[in-house]
Amino acid sequence: MTESQIATHGSSSSKAPPGGSPPPRPPWWRLRTEILLLIVGLLCTAWAKAQVVLDHPTAHPTLAVAAILLADAAFLAVVAALIRLLYGWRGTRGMARLALVVALLIAIWSVTNALWLVRSDVQIQPGIIVILLRDLRDLWPLLTTYALLSPWQLVMVCVLSVGLLTVLVRRWRRPEPIEPGGRGHLKAACAWLLVAVAAMGLRPVLLPRARLGFEGEVLAFSSHWHALAAMIVGGNHDASESESSRRFIRAGQRAVAPPSSETQTAWPNILIVLLESVPYRATSLGGGDPRRTSYLAHLARQGVEFRNTHVPVSHTTKAFWTTLTGSMPAIASDYVEAVPADEPYESLATILGRWGYRSGFFMMSKGTYECGPGMFSNLGFDWAWFRENLQDPSRDLGYMGGDDFCLIRPMVQWAQRQEGPFLAVTITTMTHDPYEVPRWYAWRDPENSRGYDLALECTDAFLRSLVAALAEAGLMDNTLVCVLGDHGTSLDVSEGQARWQPTEEVLRVPWVLYWPGRLEPGRVVEWPASQLDVTPTVLSAIGCDVSAAGFEGRNALDPTEPNRRLYFSSWYTDSPLGFLEGTKKYVYWPYLDRLLEYDLTADPDEDHPRVRADAKEHWAGRQILAWQRSTQVHLPSRRYRHKRVYQHWRVFGAGRSAWVLFDPTSDEAD
Repeated sequence: MTESQIATHGSSSSKAPPGGSPPPRPPWWRLRTEILLLIVGLLCTAWAKAQVVLDHPTAHPTLAVAAILLADAAFLAVVAALIRLLYGWRGTRGMARLALVVALLIAIWSVTNALWLVRSDVQIQPGIIVILLRDLRDLWPLLTTYALLSPWQLVMVCVLSVGLLTVLVRRWRRPEPIEPGGRGHLKAACAWLLVAVAAMGLRPVLLPRARLGFEGEVLAFSSHWHALAAMIVGGNHDASESESSRRFIRAGQRAVAPPSSETQTAWPNILIVLLESVPYRATSLGGGDPRRTSYLAHLARQGVEFRNTHVPVSHTTKAFWTTLTGSMPAIASDYVEAVPADEPYESLATILGRWGYRSGFFMMSKGTYECGPGMFSNLGFDWAWFRENLQDPSRDLGYMGGDDFCLIRPMVQWAQRQEGPFLAVTITTMTHDPYEVPRWYAWRDPENSRGYDLALECTDAFLRSLVAALAEAGLMDNTLVCVLGDHGTSLDVSEGQARWQPTEEVLRVPWVLYWPGRLEPGRVVEWPASQLDVTPTVLSAIGCDVSAAGFEGRNALDPTEPNRRLYFSSWYTDSPLGFLEGTKKYVYWPYLDRLLEYDLTADPDEDHPRVRADAKEHWAGRQILAWQRSTQVHLPSRRYRHKRVYQHWRVFGAGRSAWVLFDPTSDEAD
């Protein structure tokens, strides 16, 4: 009996009526529903992986697609074998329903992985799913935005969803009968296992011939298997409270000495502008189109440019923490920095606050996104302004940001309210995908109204307008301006890849300090710098002594060794992490268990790494994992917490999670 016959024989009774002939068998080509679902999953995976392979020139595309599908075929064959063994053990309606559910979940994961793969060039990991599902209020705008950008994908998903739902309802009500007896099922299971063994046996033979390099490592594994392994044994990031866990530094615990009276004449205002998703390479400072960032280049010519600046974590919320505290955030896919704290953490705001500074944060993203009000309250900011404060949905752009020019008026008004120096921090949003700009600005480039280049040009115009507005209000006479990227983004492949791979485009960002009359104009700093250096550098620039402060960053205005080690992580569970040391770069991929060695001088595009399978035994792999453990953060209490901040935000926390509710009950909401 063939596998197809075994798979379908149970759809009719195996017993003939007394004195009669046995009922006819189903056609040979008819497969059970769960097997069809597994095949649908394999076809979706094959389509997505083929799209990625065809986007990257290769000498043998057909061979490459076949090679990277072998692990998926082996996984699905093992699942089919297990289903047949379960049928042989207990051929009940309940077992048929269980097999249906398992196959349906695999098909859903395959569709999700396929959509993620064609947009990002990497397969989806459970850690990313956790991030996307953390707050459905944030997930829905993201889904609708990309559905409008890719209508054909939306149609495909809708058709598959309707089909899968129809199958589930139909077969749940009337499960297909299972052939009694175990011998036939055992034979079928052995056949499927032989398919799996053959697929895994061919994998090491075909992969080298496909010559895909590290792309083959990223594409050739089964995302289903790694998702299952992550659920069973857990992810590589461990947020548990172990002996190596550290605690965040509380306000007042850093020894920062103010300038002496002989050197300090007047405290300057400090303006920090983070540029969302702007890699160094995209700006004119890094060789990009000079028309797109002409004002940033002007500030660099009149100030100090740090040409070799890297970020420790390629994520915006973590970048806020890194920039404003000079210390590492919790490298885990949680918002532990925003959980309501009993007292503020030490930050640039609390340090300057001891000398009479007031502090404000402004951005056009929603405050509900990753609990921004909670984190900035913990950082000791006096005021924080978010998209909800504007109360004007017509200024929203994409699922993440809005018209950044709307920030200028509230920032200037806040700065003018009181006398004395201020710390103002803001971040742009228009260069976050899907790269939308205000309609009033889009006419400048109608053929590229949604592209990254126009969004970058618009962001540069916002920076110019912000500084001009502060100057017009008389607030720029003694103001230090700090402009840097929160993280980069990949511009070489599909726009959805963003920052899921720690390439230099993602990790290296522009950084400029501008303070007319106080900083040497046109100075270029070539030695390695980090986003961790921003707070100690700003404090040092205004005359403070940070030598005993214990920052993890340093004063980047002072020379450092060219081989300074800079660690980095992509922050979500099982994400790649590593360190940069001069022109050498080491990246550990946890779910691949591979260590990549790059020589950025010989391979600046990071296309040809040396792949090592002994990742955890290699000296670099051991140090990377030791650093990862050292970044864990301990919270002294896991109790439920509630706090009201900035008159109209209610912040809630439980364990390592935090969320907020906008409650505009104050006249000061804008």
